[in-house]
Amino acid sequence: PRNLFKEYGCINHFALRQTLPTQTYSTASRRERPSPLSHRVLGGALLVSVFVAAVTYAPTVHAEAPTNDGSRTQSSVFRLEEVRKHGRNAQENWITKGNKVYNITNWIPGHPGGEVILRAVGGPVDQYWNIFTIHKKQEVYDILDTFYIGEVDPRDLVEGKVPVEHVDDPFKNDPKRDERLVVHSERPFNAETPEEGLNAFITPDDLFYVRQHMWVPEVDEAKHKFVVELGDGEEKEYFLDDIKDKFKEVTITATLQCSGNRRKHMTEEARSTNGLQWGVGAISNAEWTGVRLRDVLKDAGVPIDDLPKNVKHVQFVGAEAYGASIPVEKAVDKLGDVLLAYKMNDKPLALDHGYPLRLVVPGNVAARSVKWLNRIRVSDEESLSQWQRRDYKCFGPNVVGNPDWDSAPAIQETPVQSAITSLRDVSPHSTQDSKLLQVYGLEEDSVAVEGYSFAGGGRRIIRVDVSANNGRTWQQAELLPSESKGTKAWAWTRWRWVLPRSQAGRCFIVKAVDEAYNTQPEDYEPNYNFRGNITSAWHRVGRSLMPETQNYIMAKRPPIGDHHHVQEGVSTFSSSLDLGNIKILKYGPSTSISPGAKSKVKSSVQRAIRSKITDTYPLLAPHIDEIIPKKSQLDLVKLPDRITLYALDTTPLFFQHMDDPLIPHLRIVHQFPSCFPRIRIDRGAIRFVLSGATLMAPGLTSAGGRLPSGEPPAEDAPEDERRYEGKELEEGEVVVVEAEGKEEACMIGQLRVGTREVKEKKKGVVIDAGHYLGDGLWKMVLD
Repeated sequence: PRNLFKEYGCINHFALRQTLPTQTYSTASRRERPSPLSHRVLGGALLVSVFVAAVTYAPTVHAEAPTNDGSRTQSSVFRLEEVRKHGRNAQENWITKGNKVYNITNWIPGHPGGEVILRAVGGPVDQYWNIFTIHKKQEVYDILDTFYIGEVDPRDLVEGKVPVEHVDDPFKNDPKRDERLVVHSERPFNAETPEEGLNAFITPDDLFYVRQHMWVPEVDEAKHKFVVELGDGEEKEYFLDDIKDKFKEVTITATLQCSGNRRKHMTEEARSTNGLQWGVGAISNAEWTGVRLRDVLKDAGVPIDDLPKNVKHVQFVGAEAYGASIPVEKAVDKLGDVLLAYKMNDKPLALDHGYPLRLVVPGNVAARSVKWLNRIRVSDEESLSQWQRRDYKCFGPNVVGNPDWDSAPAIQETPVQSAITSLRDVSPHSTQDSKLLQVYGLEEDSVAVEGYSFAGGGRRIIRVDVSANNGRTWQQAELLPSESKGTKAWAWTRWRWVLPRSQAGRCFIVKAVDEAYNTQPEDYEPNYNFRGNITSAWHRVGRSLMPETQNYIMAKRPPIGDHHHVQEGVSTFSSSLDLGNIKILKYGPSTSISPGAKSKVKSSVQRAIRSKITDTYPLLAPHIDEIIPKKSQLDLVKLPDRITLYALDTTPLFFQHMDDPLIPHLRIVHQFPSCFPRIRIDRGAIRFVLSGATLMAPGLTSAGGRLPSGEPPAEDAPEDERRYEGKELEEGEVVVVEAEGKEEACMIGQLRVGTREVKEKKKGVVIDAGHYLGDGLWKMVLD
């Protein structure tokens, strides 16, 4: 805590001095603390101080819209000197974002990170959001927009912008991660386990899914210690070596699952949800080695066999200030297997997974398994942290926005869950496949389906039901054997089903049943909650992604939010794919898009949109009045995956993912074909592009393909050559894809690599995804 305060500043030096004595206490020593009441006050002050200091840069993972009773002034202009007067100690708190001024006073109590937002008030928030890029999403922008009060006076701008100060990057020492992880956010780092990790009983350390709320703290194992704090104020301190020497070592096999696992499916099948849009990979399984929490609590003085009535919870705090708690009954249960773990898969914990010490609460949502553990507190109440009191709760389908957070309990045990992680053809002509077919008594071309199933509370999976025809008939999958360790079924159960291809329909479904005969709900809407927590409806996967119908010469790259290629062919699914820091729309050819909420664009915003269009596409400047007449008013239409579509009456014009570049609808491209950078694919690649497959380099570098030469076109060059001559295109540029022998463009998207690299390597992915002829956006009707 001292280092945190030294580095990031302290707003409560007095509380820090009172609660952090300079003496060091041995593991055998105890010291008397103040009375419970004074302990509560001072301890609370310390918690607030450490929390504020430690998470000054902490990301907002989600945001609940506040009530905004204030009026909004469109024409006010403020000097920066006035903005600075509305800092931390002012009655009202203002910030700037870009050149706009916002009064966020009423938002501070609802900010998921608490009052840490006060660090930015009185000045620009831009530099903080550049570090915590997770803020850069439409739901946050929408909330911020409700607090707009005016503009920064142009006299205070430097080169048209509000001057900002440098902020040290707390993520600079984060560990290097495996490139195979499917990344949702870089800062803080959040990523799913890829398919290969989900198809093994034990997930390799480097493929174990990563869920961070902040940066990875720097911890020295030799110096790392944690404190057990009793209800009467006594404390006992332990170093890592102490617990290794003093207590019996225990190993369990346990699955950790983020409460948001499969949140993306609830968003797509029901309604929009707040939070990272995880697919089926926010879950992993490992062997954990450590000592039992109950043994440590007993040694510290907790009467675990005769608990006082006022001892109801055990709270935990990590070195990065994350906090959570579990009921004391789980903490001291002989069969509960709650561990203070220092090994993962028989190796020291990885940095991302809590090195050198973490809590593992098997059977409970992973949010309770606190990493980088440094404090344990026995208490009569739950942890006061945001992550216990607000983030990880569920409400009814009718509750949205700003609920009564105290009316719902924090999530502990998780419901029964299952998912399909692999769907592939198997052939008797393949040596490897033929062995598998022999096991199931099959001699014909077949389909192999695999996945995981899991239930919270240590409840054993007794059955996995699978269907190959969208639920009309059902069979039971084989539950694959495993060697799990622990008093209960803490690990997932892998399953497999192999059936003749002739019996496979268009949609596969899986649902699991646990030993209490709990099963998964059929649909998402009845269990909808606006946070998208513990999504567990039947998992459906479309057969259109099978190799015989989805040619893998044009390999698909896993999309953010649902990395498994098996998801992309589901007719009801849509995906938002990652291109570095750029996400663009990809709606499958059979996807039917229903436009969401529609609103009129304000004149000031419309002027900004016109300006942004001409800046991005200069050749459209002479036509901008034709595209968006000055006296017209654009409609803003919400689409799935946080896509915003701008339309004029019933004509779609441009779409945008959050604050990424505006991309023209193909109808605009067809109307003004010479106003955009262009490349051309050969005839053979056309069918792949129109099926939604990834565009690979060979389709552009073959005889029929065309890429920019990097040189100005010769005056006497044929029109076909002049059309594609000119400067090289860079990674991330929006480009129109034309096709050999076709007059109109078939696709528009963003380059994953520059055209120079495409010509040099002649292989690899060029465009992951885009808007193409016949996709859901093309077919969508706005009237």
